[in-house]
Amino acid sequence: MECDITLYISNSEFENYTLRQNWLSTLKPSITVKKLTLNNCKLDEIEAGAFSNHPFTNMRGLYIMNSGLRIIKKDIFEGIDGLTTFGFISNVNSYELSVEEHVFDKVGRLLTTVEINRFTISEKTLINLFGPNGTHLPSLEIVELRYNNIEKIPENAFKNAFKLKSIYLDSNGIKEIDEKAFWKNTVTERLQLANNSIETLSPFTFKNLQSLKASHLYLNGNYWSCTCSLQWLKDMYLTNNIINKDIPLECSNGSSFEDFDFCSTTEVTTDSQTTTNIAPVYTTLECRVMNSSVPNVPSSGRIHVVELFIKNKFVTLKFQELEFEQLQVKIIVSNITSDALRNYFLVWFNSINMSDYGCITPINNNTLLSDLNWATTYSFSLVNENETEISPKASFGFTTSPEWSQRVWISHSKKTYVLSLTACFMVVIGCLTAIFTFFCSRSLRDQPVKLNNLDGAPKDSYGYVENASTEEYEKPTYWEPYVTTSAQGYLTPKHNKYDKDKPTLSQSISEWNMYSTSAIYDEYNCKGADIWSTAQYKKRANFKQNRIHRYEEFKPPLPPPNVKFNY
Repeated sequence: MECDITLYISNSEFENYTLRQNWLSTLKPSITVKKLTLNNCKLDEIEAGAFSNHPFTNMRGLYIMNSGLRIIKKDIFEGIDGLTTFGFISNVNSYELSVEEHVFDKVGRLLTTVEINRFTISEKTLINLFGPNGTHLPSLEIVELRYNNIEKIPENAFKNAFKLKSIYLDSNGIKEIDEKAFWKNTVTERLQLANNSIETLSPFTFKNLQSLKASHLYLNGNYWSCTCSLQWLKDMYLTNNIINKDIPLECSNGSSFEDFDFCSTTEVTTDSQTTTNIAPVYTTLECRVMNSSVPNVPSSGRIHVVELFIKNKFVTLKFQELEFEQLQVKIIVSNITSDALRNYFLVWFNSINMSDYGCITPINNNTLLSDLNWATTYSFSLVNENETEISPKASFGFTTSPEWSQRVWISHSKKTYVLSLTACFMVVIGCLTAIFTFFCSRSLRDQPVKLNNLDGAPKDSYGYVENASTEEYEKPTYWEPYVTTSAQGYLTPKHNKYDKDKPTLSQSISEWNMYSTSAIYDEYNCKGADIWSTAQYKKRANFKQNRIHRYEEFKPPLPPPNVKFNY
């Protein structure tokens, strides 16, 4: 029969101050340790897998107290993946605790409670435990970090423990809390920040802690600097029941939150130890009543986003600059209905020229402001119609863009993107040009050379070869015309680049045209070969006559025929 026990070992000494594997394997197989506490057992190291074998295979709780161990390694949890509770406690906080990243990787699935007390804990250690460098802890509900030395709670300190129900950070000497420290803890019901050294907080510190129960936010015992920047906390303390009032909140000067005027108009001069009352200055504002909103229009890309704490909830306002020559700003309201802001006034002042101000009511979604100037810093405030003072929790400011004529064509934030895109475009164009050039040159290189075929080329009636090649090795040779007793005529090669090499004409075409062929041959009683019969002669004479008339179109530069007569 198996027996589950709770084992408590105190004031024991291990060999070489090291907890090794199988250090308790001599227990009977029927005995398993459900919870182990090591108290006042000096340790310098815990070997990997020290709790992986019998009798710790079903262990659910592990407490290491006053051991002097300065580092928590992930290997010590090897083999005990069913662990639900882990405590690491010291009797003094004189040394800093180091924690490996993702230290709870082997036990994170079922771990519900982590308690680490009386150490010096840095921001890095917090991040390695529960933050971005820590293990995903879907079952963790309770974190106790008490009586430590912690100066600051960093951003997303409990990001991976998003199901935390209770966070105990009291008595740690905390001086600063990042406004996004608890933004991932939307289901947290209890937050203990009492007895620290906190002087001020951002209004967004508790923004996402929407599940806090009544009187479960403990803020007492801090050194609150009760100035106008903390007015939001006083309003929350007086109007909201989530802050515990069992111990009233006090300012660092001993005054209670309820009685002290956070935004006092009294100026204190410490050198002369006198006080001077400053008379308030009142200004009457005429507010423009907004009866309608504008449709969706394109913006210039610049949007000013502000978050305000109104009616115990956070409201997001977006001020969107529109693409018009005259500056116009559209207001977009989020996280709240327009009816909830119906009794509010939006008031703004020029930070340099106080005579430049404006006021509108009510504040609807897509409300349009047209009374602002370019490149000007304005201070805005939301004021309820029953309020006489402006609360810092509902105030903000921003600077409008420069005029269009004074803007650069590319903003500094987009310069890298545009230059990179231009470089890529040039590279693509260069590659395409190279590819096109390569294929064109290859096409010309592979095209077969067509030599002129003088025999098959078209010829005119004189036998001239047209479209003769101009290549050097294909140039025709010019031959002097000649006739013989048996010759029927002559052929003079023609080429358009050899005009300068042609022989001088001894007789012009007009002179050649003066004689009829029949007259010439009749005069000289030319008797040629047998081919010069009468019928053939006349036929050829008419043919020659037609050729001469076509010279007006072709005008070949030919000399007259050289006729050799035999008497």
